[in-house]
Amino acid sequence: MPPESRQVFTSSGTVIFGEIKMLNIFYASLIYLTEMAIAWFFFSGIGEYRTSKSKTLLVGVILFEIEALLNVLGNNSVWINGIVMFTVLAVFSIYCFKLHFGPAAAYSLLLIALSGLMEFAVIFIISFISEGSTTDYNSDFSLLAIIAVLSKSLYFLICLLLLKFIKRKSGSYKYPVIFYIFAAGSVVSAMIFWYIGAHSDLDRMYILLLAAVSFLMFCFLFFFFISYQHSVVREVELARIAGENRALELEKSYYDIIEKQNQQLQLYIHDAKNHLSVIGNMTDDTQLKKYASELRNEYDKYSVPGHSGNKMLDVILNKYSVEAEMQDIVFRYDVKTYNLKNISDIHLVAVMNNLMDNAIAAAMDSSERTITLEAFESGNFGVVVIENSCDQSPKTKNGILITTKEGTSMHGYGIKSAMQALKHYRGDLDWDYDEKLHRFIVTIMIPKI
Repeated sequence: MPPESRQVFTSSGTVIFGEIKMLNIFYASLIYLTEMAIAWFFFSGIGEYRTSKSKTLLVGVILFEIEALLNVLGNNSVWINGIVMFTVLAVFSIYCFKLHFGPAAAYSLLLIALSGLMEFAVIFIISFISEGSTTDYNSDFSLLAIIAVLSKSLYFLICLLLLKFIKRKSGSYKYPVIFYIFAAGSVVSAMIFWYIGAHSDLDRMYILLLAAVSFLMFCFLFFFFISYQHSVVREVELARIAGENRALELEKSYYDIIEKQNQQLQLYIHDAKNHLSVIGNMTDDTQLKKYASELRNEYDKYSVPGHSGNKMLDVILNKYSVEAEMQDIVFRYDVKTYNLKNISDIHLVAVMNNLMDNAIAAAMDSSERTITLEAFESGNFGVVVIENSCDQSPKTKNGILITTKEGTSMHGYGIKSAMQALKHYRGDLDWDYDEKLHRFIVTIMIPKI
């Protein structure tokens, strides 16, 4: 192999000073794909996806491969390479994840610093062990590849610890001790592979094989952590959904009990009114007739309205009518032309309760204190429109409603839960806020099956 330039450059290809003559396009492509994978893991832990995972992968590959190409073809200075790396990380985090420019810029700078620091640390450790110059490590492509694996392994582990610190309240980034033991073993193994390759007379093919094994160990390490994290997130989500389903089942059972009580009450009122009619007809006493009539009218106040043809919907509407009256809120509704009969009771509870709870809460804090609900058919869709008075514009983050209730860790799932229930019927939910009328409007559209 012809002698290479003794210039210092990092394992990711960033020029510190001098030129890169040995780093080829395949090596650079692989290294920057590794950088992308670590950045993806980090940013997905910080913010939610803005695009689909397939689109995130496509954008990430394009951005980081462009960066790799610039480092291979250009004679860039450390400042130019730093700017390119910062731009790639910032664009990747903002476009693919729900991060604003400020946090995205800060985290991008932090990742650049951590990546560079790990590379320098590995270089100086290697130089100390080999008692050589800090520029000697780049004299062989295979050894350089092992050093790259070392630096990226440490970089990934530091990112894990950083995420654990940032997300310490959620507990989402707690891993079994055996994972960290395996990570430490991978780093030590890569260090041993480098020492064997640098201080033995092994054929170049065997040294290249050691580099390939080191890279595979890093891949296994990365996917172990990723798979475990994915399973933890999935378990948390499943636990949340199970909790919501249990709550909905209890709510439905509560409504079933209320419905039975209402039926018994209506039967009693019906019989009582008939008895009062008989009593009124049995006497000629004008005052007694008047009293019986007034008592009949009083019983009418306790008649539960049920005109939609959907018993569960009637019970829900009656419940919120009573609640609105207790809160001095005017609640008007019209469900005569569309009674949501095509939705199961459990999903109807999920949709209506969540949306009506939000409407009641917002109307209570408004000056007008009104809620209207209208359900009707439009073409091939059933439509439900819920409007409530709301003096202040709702708060949003990245176009998504966020809760204004106290204890945000326990709230904020109302709209999400309703949308999740509507997915079973290919339904859609949209909202709007009228600044002039100070009204919050939720519109639901469900295809008629």
